[in-house]
Amino acid sequence: MHIDTNILETIAAIPGRKIIGVSGYGGSGKTTFANELGALLNAPFLGVDWCHENPLWSFRLGSK
Repeated sequence: MHIDTNILETIAAIPGRKIIGVSGYGGSGKTTFANELGALLNAPFLGVDWCHENPLWSFRLGSK
């Protein structure tokens, strides 16, 4: 997959702390893009692909 480095560099140039969410269709490269962006920013990457396999929102307080 080719990721336009101009997009990554534009985001990296924004000053200050950042919280960045990446959204898109399945198989569109969200995780790949987020990994590359995290590496460029020297920032942690928190993937949430596991949410689809084990949705935590079905486990509510007080429910059985």
